[in-house]
Amino acid sequence: MSPDIRTLPSVFSIRTEPMAVDSKRPPFDLVCVLDHSGSMAGDKIELLRQTLRFLLEELDERDRICLVQFDDRADRLCPLIRGTPENKVKLLPVIDRLRERGGTSITSGMKLALSVLKGRKCKNAITSVFLLTDGLDGAATHGTRNALEAFGITDPFTINCFGFGSNHDGKLMTDISGMKDGNFFYIDKLDTIDEAFATALGGLMSVVAQDIELRLTNTCDGQFKDLQVGRTYAEPWQRLG
Repeated sequence: MSPDIRTLPSVFSIRTEPMAVDSKRPPFDLVCVLDHSGSMAGDKIELLRQTLRFLLEELDERDRICLVQFDDRADRLCPLIRGTPENKVKLLPVIDRLRERGGTSITSGMKLALSVLKGRKCKNAITSVFLLTDGLDGAATHGTRNALEAFGITDPFTINCFGFGSNHDGKLMTDISGMKDGNFFYIDKLDTIDEAFATALGGLMSVVAQDIELRLTNTCDGQFKDLQVGRTYAEPWQRLG
């Protein structure tokens, strides 16, 4: 480094205006990708059903949910529908009919989920894909990454992964969730559902802004007149100029 060049680490914080006490959180679109392959047999498939019942209770009428199931292929169990009391009642028997069968292709499920997002004509403010699986599919990381590139969805969304069973592939699910700024949660028993979904849904519900562009203008004179931003370190931030 030239003796005339110095690095000055800086931190910027962004704050929003205080929200009114009665302000409602932004509604979200949620696509749940459900593994019902043969490896989910037994306690795992029952825990999956219990997880979905819990999730339904957390939705309000402005939220929308779509259920996608997969084994070695994927099927859409319902389109994006609002979380009204009537729709929740309709979804309960759909959830109860989930049965394990076949092989495992996480990529098929993720492709169908991305197709749902790509095909939306109207969109809620927040979007997320929830992948619920034991993660026993070695091709899923590569396949999901390729699918994300192929669909080229420009709207912001996250992927959160929920692992079922003690033999789940945590690394695979961590890698997939990391592709879209999400998190991985391990669901080993009913008691852990509350905490995992409180964290995942809480992250969605607490969003107040997206796609922020921060412009910095140098107004300094003297030794700082040529000050430039060298690099950004927070993962979601990208230098545009």
